[in-house]
Amino acid sequence: MTHKELELLVVTFHSSRDIVTNVYERYLVYEAYKRYIKNEHPYNMKWVESTLKLSFPKVQNVCSNLITNGYLVRERSFTDKRVINLVPTEKLINGLELFESMKMNELFKQNIKIHKVDGLPCLSDLTIQTKDKIKNTILKQPKD
Repeated sequence: MTHKELELLVVTFHSSRDIVTNVYERYLVYEAYKRYIKNEHPYNMKWVESTLKLSFPKVQNVCSNLITNGYLVRERSFTDKRVINLVPTEKLINGLELFESMKMNELFKQNIKIHKVDGLPCLSDLTIQTKDKIKNTILKQPKD
């Protein structure tokens, strides 16, 4: 995140429900959008509970906030009628695309040129398993 994005999410809009600032809610918004653009199966509350390792009441609260604010809707699964999926709304899709475009414009405004940096991994390459390797090979920590 850029400094401006952090400032907006943490300071400016923290108490507003117009922009999703809760870290769990933001994760679910981006996950719903990612699945939407990749045409993947939507997630359900059980998936949220196991992935985020939260209690069911916390998951219910987080999901209810997103549903109440019009970012997600409940939709019964076609394959298993017992399962209720959480599907992104047009508000989520359009809002996220607007926000990401605004982030790109902010980088442009700051004269940040966006291109692949050769020899460095992508953020998606950073995992619990790879963090030490990346730290040791890329940062080459000086020895005392």
